[in-house]
Amino acid sequence: MKEQSEKKPGVRQASMEQKRNTILKSACCLFTQNGIDATSMEDISTHAGIGSATLYRYYPTKQLLACACALSYWQELQEQYLPLFETSAYQQSSGLCQLARILDLFPVLYEQHRGFLSFLMDFDCFLKSSSPPATLLADYEGLIFSLKDVAVSAILHGMEDGTIRSSGNAEELYFTIFHCMLSTTQKLALQGNLLPMDGLVDGKRQLTLLITTLINGLKNGKE
Repeated sequence: MKEQSEKKPGVRQASMEQKRNTILKSACCLFTQNGIDATSMEDISTHAGIGSATLYRYYPTKQLLACACALSYWQELQEQYLPLFETSAYQQSSGLCQLARILDLFPVLYEQHRGFLSFLMDFDCFLKSSSPPATLLADYEGLIFSLKDVAVSAILHGMEDGTIRSSGNAEELYFTIFHCMLSTTQKLALQGNLLPMDGLVDGKRQLTLLITTLINGLKNGKE
């Protein structure tokens, strides 16, 4: 009897974690398909196959659930792609080459992660309209900063090894480059061809050209 009672907390914890994951997957799916504002908590509970009371017990507000989805998306991307920048081949390459490798992820996002791009754009609008407390975004911001650190490290490495122009601040360069890349990637992936002329150049090709332009602009003349 004692052994059974000792197992119960672990079983209960596993059941709670499974239910939390089910809710999170349903929310991410509906938020991505329909938008955060257009999705109600009742929609999510129905999709997850649970009662509303259960949903609110795990996630008392839509703000909390939307932030959990954002965190989940970023964690998934981090686990999938950060190991690429931990290899010996990457570590031994120049700072300019490292930065180019990082920017090469944007065409991948364009082709393979349009759901993430859609959610991210909607999430930014949701944050602006709902103004969640900073404490709610601490983990989310921490994840983004961990990705930022990889890029800033590449830029600093390039400034030190002479492959990247050292006329700017590394963090300023990071934010400028990555805001440019992300907004362009989102526009191409989500808005499609609004006018016939928009389809004259393939979206992936445009991103590749933009990366080449940025890298050539940052390249030290001596490189």
